Amino acid sequence: MLEINFNKLDNDFITLSCMQLVQNNTDDSKIPITALAEMGQINAIQNYYEIKRFYEKNEYIDKQIEKFIFTKNKNFNHYIAIANVYLAEKGYSVDKLIKLIEKQKKKLFVDVVFEFSETIRNEMDKLKILQDDYSRLPSTQALAEAKKRCFELYKKLRNPIFLLNYVELDLKDPMQKIGLKTKLCLTLCKFELKKWFKLNPTNIPVQYSLAKVLTMPKSLILNTDKEQKFGYDILTNLANRPLSSSLQKYIELRKFEEKDTIIK
Repeated sequence: MLEINFNKLDNDFITLSCMQLVQNNTDDSKIPITALAEMGQINAIQNYYEIKRFYEKNEYIDKQIEKFIFTKNKNFNHYIAIANVYLAEKGYSVDKLIKLIEKQKKKLFVDVVFEFSETIRNEMDKLKILQDDYSRLPSTQALAEAKKRCFELYKKLRNPIFLLNYVELDLKDPMQKIGLKTKLCLTLCKFELKKWFKLNPTNIPVQYSLAKVLTMPKSLILNTDKEQKFGYDILTNLANRPLSSSLQKYIELRKFEEKDTIIK
């Protein structure tokens, strides 16, 4: 994985992820991401379930997810992958529930503003039921566990890449309010990543993580135009690298085509 024990398949994932970020699409990276996921690279497995079409199935990747679900010693990456599977399968239901929660919040706001006191308690109870339903969703619980473990690892190891993972999971949760805590964590992450980059500018995971922070919207973090350009340049350089021979050989061996991403 990218945080520790970094290997050539992890490096391939960074190349493909940067390609997605620079091009703002997933089309060119879809086949190599699928191949990389089949080879067991955990970030590619997570990404596969984010970019696959709802009707696509891949038994090689699905079997790995089954192992994650039933293993006792899950790490935060396992929980992220599991959450992405649930979101891919139940995305419509999750979106519908979120819309109901937002609708109920607006209704409650109107009641409070116009002092419809006799209905406020009833509407608050309805909102609480909907929010409880959301918190019990498998995807919500998996993301919450992943966030908890990321933050614990950051506190233990003081590795800012874990802190960035924590922030990205905050941003991933549609019901999470992006407030002061998230922005402070992101600012701290930027500060520490810049120090790590200065000490070891050739470290690929640090380059990748810093570039993601520097290219985030200014509504989340105040990056200068110079910093944003520097981040984008890093992403571009990483995206333009060749894939490893191991991944290229696997793609050739599997004879991947677009239709082959549907495996039953």
